[in-house]
Amino acid sequence: QPFKQVLPDLADTRLTEVIYQAVDEKMSSIISAYLNRSLLPLYPSINHQLKQMDFMRQMVQVTAISDEQGKHYAMLQISDMTNALAKDAQLVEQTQTLLQLNEMDDLTAVAHRKKFDAVLDEEFKRAQRANTALVIGFVEIDHFGLFNDHYGKNYGDKCLAEVAASFEYALNRSTDLIGRYSEQVFGFIMPCTTFDGAVSVAETIREGVSDLQLRHETSTVAGHVTVSAGFATVHPTLSTQLDALIESAEFALAQAKQAGGNKAMIYAIYYGY
Repeated sequence: QPFKQVLPDLADTRLTEVIYQAVDEKMSSIISAYLNRSLLPLYPSINHQLKQMDFMRQMVQVTAISDEQGKHYAMLQISDMTNALAKDAQLVEQTQTLLQLNEMDDLTAVAHRKKFDAVLDEEFKRAQRANTALVIGFVEIDHFGLFNDHYGKNYGDKCLAEVAASFEYALNRSTDLIGRYSEQVFGFIMPCTTFDGAVSVAETIREGVSDLQLRHETSTVAGHVTVSAGFATVHPTLSTQLDALIESAEFALAQAKQAGGNKAMIYAIYYGY
């Protein structure tokens, strides 16, 4: 029977095309399982069919052959690539996980400084090209040196980890990034964020850390761990320097600390707006 009649759903597929090329033009081909979806309604096993009804991932080799009378045919050799592709996908996932781990601070599970700097440079250039707003910020644990001296490094590390974990409630976009900028300072990158958005995030961060109620008896700010936040927002032009944005955020942080700590300061940088 004609192939298109036996499997009408495959009439307009790559498989049908190469079969007729083999018959009409004596051209052999291989259809990769990596580049094409499952071609024929075949399953890796009966158990697999009953569980998920997923088709076998197939590599199909189509070979042009002829009989003694000179009649042309196409021979299909189908290789089950299901397990091989599954292993490849697992290896890719493991590789991506390792790459992500290599970009993270071991203690706080946020991006390390090198990753933070690279993303900041990339996002700043993107904001320049797209003419969009960019917010960066720095958040520092108030009197963290006194905390370490009083409670010891182990408790200091635990404090850093818990504070970093609390930041996740303030940022919920995949484009935002948190990094460990220095020992007790965390950096934030928020593309396409307005001044009001920066104010909201900064206050959410400050309140979230305060709500942890981590005891800090030697703090002059409160009896528990608090943070000071300095954020800066800019709508960068092609002449805007990244250093100016960083310095503005650092200055805002310094102002928040000088105001007594447990404060958030946000500066907006304008260039002709």
